[in-house]
Amino acid sequence: HLDHGRSLESVKHAIKLGFKSVMIDGSNLSFEENVKFTKTVVKYAHARKVWVEAELGTLKKDSATDPILAKKFVDLTGCDALAVAIGTMHGAYKGTGKLRFDILSKIHKLLPKMPLVLHGASTVPKKYTKILGIKNAHGISESDIKKAISLGIRKVNINTDSRLAWTSKMKQLFSKKINEIDPRFYLKQATEETIEIYKRLIKLIAFSSKTLADSASN
Repeated sequence: HLDHGRSLESVKHAIKLGFKSVMIDGSNLSFEENVKFTKTVVKYAHARKVWVEAELGTLKKDSATDPILAKKFVDLTGCDALAVAIGTMHGAYKGTGKLRFDILSKIHKLLPKMPLVLHGASTVPKKYTKILGIKNAHGISESDIKKAISLGIRKVNINTDSRLAWTSKMKQLFSKKINEIDPRFYLKQATEETIEIYKRLIKLIAFSSKTLADSASN
């Protein structure tokens, strides 16, 4: 999966390498330009049986994707998934985040079959920010992720959590002044720490999705 591709050239390169899904990010463009850009990517990718995620709205604490525009955007572009802005941000952002579930609910009602994507979905565990000395960092809670899934979110991006886990473990290892010169000793443990983050969140998401499916079948 290509994440945050910003040009048709990057999409073409990824598909040539064998990528089966691409995310094209035209969120910095006007609505009309984003539609035109995304349509071009969708046409190219779909001709090669590649799945396309697009983005509408900017990831800022106080910004949110317009539900009506979201429906129009999907209808005009034919994208396979849509990343929406509901109050999350990239990175270990500051302050207290409050997700716009009201906006997400409206988008889901207008696009009930469209897989919605939540970028900036890292939980930012305090045990890692403490180790790294990052103050007032904030992510979103696991309960918020569960609620988002119940309102149409089908893919979440948690890059910051993996960075925090990996870097925290490396810092702990080097602070112990271990007499080891083989980098694989450190890399293995940092990687294992990162894997645990993914395992925990995969279980959370899988459980939430199963619960949702069970409720729908009942």
